[in-house]
Amino acid sequence: MSASLSHWAWAVVAALLILPRPLEAQIPELPRLDVSGTVGWFANDRELPEAQFFDDVQHRWAFGADAGYYWTEHLKTEVGISATTTGSSYVLLPVPTSSPDRTYPYASGHSRVRELRVVAQQIFQFGHNSWIHPFVGAGLIVLRETSRLELVEPPYGIQGRSAVFPERAEAATRVKPVVSAGVKAYISPRAFVRGDVLVSPWTISRDVTVRAGIGVDFK
Repeated sequence: MSASLSHWAWAVVAALLILPRPLEAQIPELPRLDVSGTVGWFANDRELPEAQFFDDVQHRWAFGADAGYYWTEHLKTEVGISATTTGSSYVLLPVPTSSPDRTYPYASGHSRVRELRVVAQQIFQFGHNSWIHPFVGAGLIVLRETSRLELVEPPYGIQGRSAVFPERAEAATRVKPVVSAGVKAYISPRAFVRGDVLVSPWTISRDVTVRAGIGVDFK
């Protein structure tokens, strides 16, 4: 019986935390602006040109800040900027050669990539004057990607070729769609914590970012 009562008590506590409820200490006036800082884990998978081969998906940290403007209680426009750390992947790149020895004509090395990203979203926030507000969003990402390809000796020697290859540095700007879902949870009448997931799966650079952060409302 005691175990059963304990289980019921935990269930009630969980329900009180999860279900939207009024913010007892919150000022009735709705927020007009919120700002937050975030840290996230970024995973990126790109389609590769020129028959390149990478070992796996790149994983990087992402650090950013977001600002949102409320048009209504539920509708918000949010703009954020973030930067990723540098990710590294092993790569094989085909090497043109006129040598009769065509055994595995690839140079090996590493691709190192980082991004500066600006995300603009239209967000719909659920709940009314509650501690917890789930939300969904959709918008665009404008990103500036900087990459460096560091090639070294081919896995197998190619006659008539140097064993050392120069680095290749590139920069590209792209625009792609994004969708998101998350939760905004208040820890005081104006301060909140947030968590969300941003997904962009439709383009040549597919990525997922899982973020957490803390912010404040302005009236």
